[in-house]
Amino acid sequence: MLRGTGRPYLLIWLVMAQANAWEIHEPNPYVWTESPVEILVHNTSPDGVTQEQFEAAVDRAIAGWNAAACDGFPELVNAGTHDDALTGFDNQDNTNSIIVGDPAHELDGVPAASLTFRFGNVEVHDGTILAGAVDSDTVLNNVPFDTHDNIISGACVDGYDLDHVLTHQLGHLLGLGHSEDPDAVMFLSPGPCEAGPVEPSPDDVDGIGWLYGSAALRASCSPPVGGTPLSTVCYLTSRLDPADLSVSWDFGDGGTGSGPTVDHVFEGEGRFEVEVCADRLDDSDCEPRWCGTVDVNVCGEPEASGHAEPTIDPLVFRLVNDTDLASGCYQYSHWTVTSANGDIVLDSTWWEPDLAVEALGTYRVFLTVEGIAGDANVEFTVDVVAPVEEEKGGCGCAHGSPSAALWLLAIAAIRRRSQSWTMHSVAVDP
Repeated sequence: MLRGTGRPYLLIWLVMAQANAWEIHEPNPYVWTESPVEILVHNTSPDGVTQEQFEAAVDRAIAGWNAAACDGFPELVNAGTHDDALTGFDNQDNTNSIIVGDPAHELDGVPAASLTFRFGNVEVHDGTILAGAVDSDTVLNNVPFDTHDNIISGACVDGYDLDHVLTHQLGHLLGLGHSEDPDAVMFLSPGPCEAGPVEPSPDDVDGIGWLYGSAALRASCSPPVGGTPLSTVCYLTSRLDPADLSVSWDFGDGGTGSGPTVDHVFEGEGRFEVEVCADRLDDSDCEPRWCGTVDVNVCGEPEASGHAEPTIDPLVFRLVNDTDLASGCYQYSHWTVTSANGDIVLDSTWWEPDLAVEALGTYRVFLTVEGIAGDANVEFTVDVVAPVEEEKGGCGCAHGSPSAALWLLAIAAIRRRSQSWTMHSVAVDP
């Protein structure tokens, strides 16, 4: 409730998350993939305005978003009026409607809300999975409304800004969430008799551009990771006509290319940031240039490294895998430990398993690391020997003390090899 007034807040459902002031719908972000998007308007007007004023406000909200659109943006169309007996909120009838009064009484206490149904995954954009919208309904509950003109002229008595609320809700329909920019239509709605923005701001347009305009171009390389040399196909996808784009590529290794699809071979290992830029060749003023990046990881021969460390238990050792994982080129590790007579005492695929032994002796440790560009191994020995007895007059430690309990001393002698090997044909130095 608005403190001191007894009036409810104008609460808009949908909470978003994005790094910009504008935000997309979360969870389950979506876009419309077909145009036009037709919207039916309830034949009963909200309290405080006439049906003619209601429909005129819908037309203004639709026109505002259509004026802000770039190519690829679905055109919004007022498809006429409807009776709430034929359509309604939250019914998934593939009809987009603006409803007054919440006939199903599902949103008691919430003056306005939008609900959009989506289906399947349409695309991945900058790591965000977008679904395809199929049905969106907006409900205006039984609270007073007034026109934007009345509010800014001071003629408002007790109503929310209908033009702002409708424009805001259509932003949700299109896939936008709330903005942190107070000048944006998608900023949280004001209270009664307070005017809100009624035309999409630059921040709102940026958000729509990310979802629908040339800023929604998507670049990828396949495969994005592999051994040297790595042959890739990099391509740009968009809802725009490829003939309207001039596309250039910089592969980060001195190589360049042009066109929506290019082949490239990375000869050296490393992480490469592939930059692609698309310039629009048509007359549109919306997002004339877009640039993005794709990460490609080219892996070299792996280098395995490991050692053993004692634990508080003198018969248990931690096998430590020192292989560098920073490159992202390693996939799998395998430890095998054998006793002096060749018996296998440990066979593990854990990254750093514990080795428990039962007797003195020399144990041979084999570590294999499988990488994208091949396999590597290292081997070393763990010698478990009896401790040297303390001379009389030494530390004076009591029998059974922690020092006396450590009756074994582990010495890890590491012999590393750079070449690959297999478990059935490994050659071990004597």
